[in-house]
Amino acid sequence: LESKGGQLIIGSPPPGRLQALTTSPLLELQILVRVDEQSPYYREPALMRRFYSESWALAHMLFLGDKYRDHFREFLQALDSGQDTEASFQQVYGKTLIEVAGDLRRYLMQESLPLSSFDLSTSPRDVPEVSPLPTEEVQVALADLLSIHPDTAAEAEERLTGLTTDSPGN
Repeated sequence: LESKGGQLIIGSPPPGRLQALTTSPLLELQILVRVDEQSPYYREPALMRRFYSESWALAHMLFLGDKYRDHFREFLQALDSGQDTEASFQQVYGKTLIEVAGDLRRYLMQESLPLSSFDLSTSPRDVPEVSPLPTEEVQVALADLLSIHPDTAAEAEERLTGLTTDSPGN
């Protein structure tokens, strides 16, 4: 999300996400949709970059892509009902994970990805109160950003290692 000239723009790629997707092949969607806290894609910085980049791309396609956006809410409802991802794709879009993966590859090959924009018309009473983030959350966000680029991945790992020492229960 970003705000520009009275509009809210949705869909701009986070820094480094598209680059990360071009430096290595996409994960199989069967792997991507099954990543959990125990997965190396969730724990190892180089693999995390692939996981988060591809997850972002898939979410972008589902929310903004021509073939998917009209049924995105229905897809989320299928997932929320407890149905697994593969069955949800089949039920809502009539597609297997392999077909969705092909669509994702083609989607990422476009010259530019679609964006969505909304006019912002807020009064001071509509603006939520903002409070500072706890230090740990700031450090995790910084580590996530640093993990995107190979030159700063080691620094990201150091930050995360420091957090495990400073906040072992978090």
